[in-house]
Amino acid sequence: MEELRLDEDFMHDEFNNDRLVNYLARIDNKSLEKRVKTLMKVYDL
Repeated sequence: MEELRLDEDFMHDEFNNDRLVNYLARIDNKSLEKRVKTLMKVYDL
């Protein structure tokens, strides 16, 4: 996750955290939640 090199401007300006959290709740997958938490930590979301 840390090596994806996503566009930081997009991640801060346009990325929809609320929608992602909603999807995570629907999917209910612990490994995916762990990856998303890493993504949010890396990009300070």
